[in-house]
Amino acid sequence: MESAPKAAQRMKVSGFGLIQKREASAYSKQLTSEDDLFKVWHLGIPDMECGEWELQLDGLVEKTTKLSLNELREFPQTSVMAFHECAGNPLNPRVPQRRVGNVVWTGVKLGDLLRFPSSRCLQTVEKLGRKPA
Repeated sequence: MESAPKAAQRMKVSGFGLIQKREASAYSKQLTSEDDLFKVWHLGIPDMECGEWELQLDGLVEKTTKLSLNELREFPQTSVMAFHECAGNPLNPRVPQRRVGNVVWTGVKLGDLLRFPSSRCLQTVEKLGRKPA
């Protein structure tokens, strides 16, 4: 069964880009504010509304399932503070770069998605002797 070809993704920006502040004050707090955090993209920035975005659970599942962003927000959420780093530049890979920030990531645990009713992934992971988070 062949699927219909997808329409090309609309892009706000194409190609590589970087926005980075270099003032020391941007790095003096425990958490880096969104305004102070570096932004780097390699393949452009898609132009889409949150209402268009969806996650597709496919593969080792009984039934392919698509979840909207709002549906994902109904799952239990977990937040993790993490050190966010980017070292390098694909346009000039021989020049060392250091971009850092402390951020809080929030979202759904992968284990919760694997336990979603249509998924058989959890049983497969457990058969391999791995315990999901």
